Amino acid sequence: MAAKRPIRATRRTTDNTSNFARAKAIATGRKEGGRLTASERHELPEKDFALPGRRYPVENASHARNALARISANGTSEEKAEVRKAVHRKYPGIGES
Repeated sequence: MAAKRPIRATRRTTDNTSNFARAKAIATGRKEGGRLTASERHELPEKDFALPGRRYPVENASHARNALARISANGTSEEKAEVRKAVHRKYPGIGES
């Protein structure tokens, strides 16, 4: 007969960043993950967008970084300059190399 191995209790690990994100989402009333719903996007003021036509929202640092990444891949040189200017106006430390 084979000897039974003792069952070892394992410690659960918690992901503090996801707990923080959940708490922040609850406190701000936003969905977890940072995605804007259509109604949230429509509620943002014009000044929270980098380009006319309510393009590239920059209402928080995460969206500002995303705007820089998207415009560098898809924008014209004029649009890139305008988005960089809008992001640096609101978040001076983002995107400086």
